[in-house]
Amino acid sequence: MRPFGEHGRFFATSAGDATLPVEQDLARKEELADLASRVKALETEVQLPALQDGRRELSPAPDRQVAIPDEPKTVEERMAAAPSYVEAMGWATVRREVKRQDLEIERERHQILMEKVAVGVNVGGSLVAISIGACFIYTGQFNIGLFCIGAGLHRIAPDLVTPILGRLLGGGR
Repeated sequence: MRPFGEHGRFFATSAGDATLPVEQDLARKEELADLASRVKALETEVQLPALQDGRRELSPAPDRQVAIPDEPKTVEERMAAAPSYVEAMGWATVRREVKRQDLEIERERHQILMEKVAVGVNVGGSLVAISIGACFIYTGQFNIGLFCIGAGLHRIAPDLVTPILGRLLGGGR
């Protein structure tokens, strides 16, 4: 039965299906009220323990025990408990691959650390050379001061510093 046709008007698909929309709404409301009362009755029968934030949590029934399997946890234990030589070799292959991946990850971390150290050394060395060059210029030794500043900047941007330093020192490049 389709109680509503186009534009929300009532019509019956057959002669026996003629019911009013109001009666259907009342029947649905009664069904919903009945379901709501059943849910409330179930809530009063089963009280869940309240958590700190007000939610409720289900816990396993006290008569049910959860079985924990007695399988070995590590690859080495699985390899030792293998029933056949072939399975032990399979676990040995897995172990070798895991060790290889761990070693590769360790190498990548070391490489990243070394790159960070290299950047720090370059920047730190440049700052020290520039500071020493500024001190030499302040004391009046311009050539040595410009050379130190050029050496400090050369570690950071060699392609930009080389021609400028050559012209300042009279290299003629």
